[in-house]
Amino acid sequence: MSTIPLHAEVSPALDLAAPLPSGTTLLEASAGTGKTHTIASLVVLSVARGTPLRSMLLITFTRKAARELRTRVRARLAEALQMLSAPPTPDEEPVWQALRAGLPRTTQHRLREALTDFDAATIATIHEFAGTMLDRLGLLSGHRRDAVLLPDHHAITAEVCDDLFLARFGSLARPPFEPQVARLLAATAVGTPAAPIVPDPTDDDLTRARVDFAVRARQEVDRRLRDRGLYTYDDLIGRLASALRHPATAAATAKRLRDAFGVVMVDEFQDTDPRQWEILRTAFHGHSDLFLIGDPKQAIYGFRGGDVQTYLAAAREADRRLTLATNWRSDETVVRAIDSVLGRTALGDPGITLGEVRAKHAGSRLRDPVGTPCPGLELRRVTRPYTSISAQRERIRRDAVAVVARLLSDGTTLEEGDVTRPLRPRDIAVLVRFNHAATRMARALIAAGIPAVVNGADSVLRSPSATAWRELLATLLDPQPSAVHRLALGPFVGWGLDELIRADEDDRASLFIRVRSWGRLWTEHGVAAVLDAALDEADLAGRSITRTGSEREITDLRHLGQLLHEAETGGHLAPRRLLTWLDEAIAVASRTGDDAQALRLETEAEAVQVITVHSAKGLEFPIVLLPDMTDQKPAQDDAVPEAFTVHDRAGDRLVDVGGRRDASSRARHRLALEESAGEQLRVLYVAMTRAASQIIAWWAPHQGYAPASPLQRVLFGDRGGDGTLPRTVPVAPDQDPPALPGVALAYVADEAEPVEPPALPVALPAPHLRRFDRPLDTTWRRTSYTGLTASLHDGSHGAAGTGDGRPDDEPAVDDTTAPALAEGGAEAPVERQLSPWGPLPTGARFGTLVHAVLESWDPAGPPFDALVDSVAAASPLEGLDHRVLAASLDGAVRTPLGADLAELALADIALTDRLSELDFELPLGGGDQPGAPALLADIADALDRHLSPEDPLAAYAERLRQPGLGDQTLRGFLTGSIDAVLRVGGRDPRFVVVDYKTNWLGGPPSDGTLPLAAYAPSALAGAMMTAHYPLQALLYSVALHRFLSWRLPAYRPEDHLGGIRYLFLRGMTGPATPTEEGVPYGVFAWRPPAALIVEISRMVTEGRTRP
Repeated sequence: MSTIPLHAEVSPALDLAAPLPSGTTLLEASAGTGKTHTIASLVVLSVARGTPLRSMLLITFTRKAARELRTRVRARLAEALQMLSAPPTPDEEPVWQALRAGLPRTTQHRLREALTDFDAATIATIHEFAGTMLDRLGLLSGHRRDAVLLPDHHAITAEVCDDLFLARFGSLARPPFEPQVARLLAATAVGTPAAPIVPDPTDDDLTRARVDFAVRARQEVDRRLRDRGLYTYDDLIGRLASALRHPATAAATAKRLRDAFGVVMVDEFQDTDPRQWEILRTAFHGHSDLFLIGDPKQAIYGFRGGDVQTYLAAAREADRRLTLATNWRSDETVVRAIDSVLGRTALGDPGITLGEVRAKHAGSRLRDPVGTPCPGLELRRVTRPYTSISAQRERIRRDAVAVVARLLSDGTTLEEGDVTRPLRPRDIAVLVRFNHAATRMARALIAAGIPAVVNGADSVLRSPSATAWRELLATLLDPQPSAVHRLALGPFVGWGLDELIRADEDDRASLFIRVRSWGRLWTEHGVAAVLDAALDEADLAGRSITRTGSEREITDLRHLGQLLHEAETGGHLAPRRLLTWLDEAIAVASRTGDDAQALRLETEAEAVQVITVHSAKGLEFPIVLLPDMTDQKPAQDDAVPEAFTVHDRAGDRLVDVGGRRDASSRARHRLALEESAGEQLRVLYVAMTRAASQIIAWWAPHQGYAPASPLQRVLFGDRGGDGTLPRTVPVAPDQDPPALPGVALAYVADEAEPVEPPALPVALPAPHLRRFDRPLDTTWRRTSYTGLTASLHDGSHGAAGTGDGRPDDEPAVDDTTAPALAEGGAEAPVERQLSPWGPLPTGARFGTLVHAVLESWDPAGPPFDALVDSVAAASPLEGLDHRVLAASLDGAVRTPLGADLAELALADIALTDRLSELDFELPLGGGDQPGAPALLADIADALDRHLSPEDPLAAYAERLRQPGLGDQTLRGFLTGSIDAVLRVGGRDPRFVVVDYKTNWLGGPPSDGTLPLAAYAPSALAGAMMTAHYPLQALLYSVALHRFLSWRLPAYRPEDHLGGIRYLFLRGMTGPATPTEEGVPYGVFAWRPPAALIVEISRMVTEGRTRP
C-alpha cells in the first residue's frame, strides 16, 4: 500500500488570481468545492495566457460528465468575454482579476477565438480520447479503423471459457475445478487485463491449473476479438498504452500527443486506473501542463476498475499538490459535523484524509419550527437491540418515513437566497447502499402519502420496470395461472393484493382473456402494440401515477417499451428471442452503462429522491437521510473467493485465482478485505457530503451487522497514529454514540407511531391535454446527394459504368478475378494502353475499401503495401490482389492533378494540407426555420446564368431539370462527407474539393482488361453528367464555401475556392499518365465561378429561389 504520510502539512490552496502553475499539478477537490467550475476557469485562464482551445485536452470518465463539462466550459468562456466588456466590481472573482491584469484586447480576441473554435475542443471520456488518438496514429497504433466496439466482453469470455474447459478437461472424469469456477477465473482475468495473474505457478497441480486456465482465457479472448474485428473499452486503453511503450512506436506516438495538446486536464482523477495513468504520465508528464483533478476521498468505484492507488502514486510524482479551500455546497454546520465524525481518519489509506476546508455558507440555512438553526448532523440511535436484521431495517425504514413526514409538516424552513420557504419533498434525499433497499424505502414513503421516486444516473434496465417487463413477456409466452396472478399485482395490470383476493370468477376470467389477447397482439403486431394496449385497456399511466405518486415508473415502462421495440424490429426477433434479448440486456446492464439506457427523468420536482450512494455522487440535496450506515454484513477471512482483484503492499493491482487452498491467496484476501473496508469509509464520506444543510443518520447496535459498518467504525474505533481504523469495531453493552461538536443525538422509540400524510405545500397542477392541430410539412426531410438522385437510378440510367445505375461510386456487378495485364504499357499509343486497375475487383465494397485506404494514407508514411494489408484484413474481398492494388494506388497518387495546380500530385501534398472526410450538414430552405422553398431546377437556372456555353458541364442544367429530379423541393437538411479538401498555393492558398471514384468506364469487366482511353478528360464530362456528379460537386462546393467562411480569416470565395477534382482512379497511372490538352487522364477538373457557388449556397440553405 501507499506510504504517503497523513496530511501533517496542509497543501496550499489554488489561487486563480496568480499565474497558472506549470508542469504536473495534483489538485485535490473535496466534495462541494466547485471542481467543475474550477476546471472551466482554468480553461479560461489558459486561453487568456495564449493556449488555443484546440491545444487543450479535457478528460473525464463518463459521456454525461463530458457533455456537462463542455456546456460549463463554453458558458464560462462566454461569461469571461462579457465580463471584460463591463467595468470591474469590488467583489470580483479572482479569475476576472487575473484576466484584467493582462492585455484586455488580446484576451478578448483569444476568448472570442476560443468560442468561435469551440467545436475543435477535445472534451471527452478517457476512452473517447484513446479511440481518437488511435485513429490519428494510424499504423503506429495497429488499431483497425473498421473494428466494432463491444461494450461488454462477458458473452465472448463465457464462450471462450466453455471452449477451453471442454478442450482441456472434457475427457476427464474429475476435472480440477467446476465449470462455474472456470467462468469466475476467466471473467476476473479478462476484466482486469493488465494486472498480473497470481499466485506464481507452484508444484501444486490445482494452483497451476487455475493460473494456466486464467492466462489462456485472457489470451484467447484477445485473439478472438481481433479475429472478429471487435474491441473493448479496455482495448482502447491497452493499445494506446502499447503504442507509447513499444520501442518502435513510443517516440513518434508521444510526440504526436504532446504536439497536439499543450494543456491537459483530467477530471475525476481518483477513478483512473494504472494503464490510464501510464498513458498520461508517458505522454504529458514533464512535457505539457498536466492538471490531475480529483478527490481520493470519493474513490468508491473500485468495482468498476477505479484504482485509488493510482491517484496516490501520481501524487508522489506530481510537481505540486494544491487544494480547493472553499466548500460552496454545505453549510458551516454540516462541514463542522463531518469533520467531527471523519476528521483525522484515514479513509482506506494514510494518504486519504480530510483536508482543511472552509464553508462559504456561515451557520445553517435550515431552521426548525421555532426558527432555531438545525444541527449539521442528527444521529438517531435505535434504542432497542434487534437480533433480526430484517426487523431492525423495517424499524429504521418506518422511522425514516416519520422523519420525512415531520420535516414536511412541522414548519421547518429553508433559506433559499433571500427567501425563506417551507421544505418540499424534493429537498430531501434518502441515500442507501443497495438498489433493493432503495425500492423498499420508496414504497414505504409512497404508502405514507409522501411522493417518492427511486432515482439516479443509472440504467433503466436495472430499474424495477425492467423486471416488470420481463414478467409480462414471460407470462404472455406461457400464461400459467400463478404467472398471471403475479402479473396482476404488477404495474401492467395494477391490482392490489386485496383486489386479487376479492376477485371473483368473472374477474379472473377477464384477466386471463386480457393476457391472451396481449399475447396475440405481440405475435401479430409486435411488442409496441402490447404497450399501447396496456396504456389504453388497463389505464397503465393513470394507475401508475396514482399508485406511486410520480411519473418515474410510467416513464421507465415507456422507455423500456421503446428499447424492446427497437430490438425487435432492428433484429427481426421472434417473441421468445426478444425475451432472451431482454434477459441478456438486463445482465449486461448490471455491469455496464449506456446512454440509450440511461433513466429518463420526467416531472419529479415534488418527490423525495431515493437513490444509492454510488448513483448520488456528484449530486446535492438540502437534507440527506442515511438509514443504513450501520448495516454491513461482516466479511470472513477464510471465505476466499475463487478469483478476486487486490493490491499488494507496493500498491500494484493483481488478479488472484489461487482460491482458498493457496496460502498466499488467503493472505492477499485479507488485504482485499482491508481495501474493501477502506472503500466503505469513503462511501460514508460521499454520502455525508451530498448534504447542503443537514445529515440525518441512524445508528443501531446490531451485534452481527454493526461492527463492520462504516459509521460504527468512525464513531467508536481507535485510530492508529496514521489515522487508520480497524476493520471491525464490536458493539459494547449499553454503547452510546460519543458527544461530538455539531452532532445532535436523537432516539428512535421502540415502537413506531402512525404517520399522518403531510399536507404538501404545493399542489400538483391538473394535467392539460394538448392537441396537435398544425399541418405536417411533408416536404421537410433529412437527405443527401444520394437521396436527391435516388429516383433516377432505379431504372436504366446506367451511369458511366455504374452498372445497375445506383449512385454509388461503384457498380453492383459480380466480382471477377481477371488475368494478368497482357499488353499496353506506358509506351504504347493511348488507344492501346490498358489501366493497371483492370485485374482488380469492381463493386461498391471495393470502392469503400479504396476510400478507407486513401483516408488513412500519409504521403510521408509507409508505402501502400502495409496500409492495403491492414485495411483489407478488416474487410476481406474476394479476388483482391493486395500487391496490384498497392501498385495501382501508388501510381494514382503520383499522377499530376493538372496545370492549374502546378502539376502537383496527391503524393506532393502533405497530410497537414489534406483534410479527409469533411462531414457536413447543410440547412435546406432554412432548415428548422423554413423560408420560401427552392427547387433543384433553380440550381439549373443558376447554371444557365453563370456558365458559358463552352463550359464542359454547361449541358448539365437541362439534365437537372428532368422530372423526378428538378421538381424536388429543398427543405430540411442535407448531410454528406467530402472525401478530401486540399490546401494548395502556399501563402495564397486555394482549397480544392476532391472526390475519389473507382468507376469502371470501359466495356464489361468480365475479361479484366480496361482501356485507358475510357478515362480521357473529354470523355469524363459525359460520365460526370450521366451519373449526376455535377450536382454532387456543386453541393460539396457549397459545403466547403460555408466551412471556409466560418474558419478562414478574410475569406474571399473568388480567391480561395479552388474548384473540384473528381479523380477516376482507374485512369490515373502515374507521372507518365497521358494528357489531353494538359489535363491527365482520369482527372476531371472544374472550377465553377465563385459567384455561382455563393448564389447556390444562399438559394439552397436559405430557401431563396433567385439571387
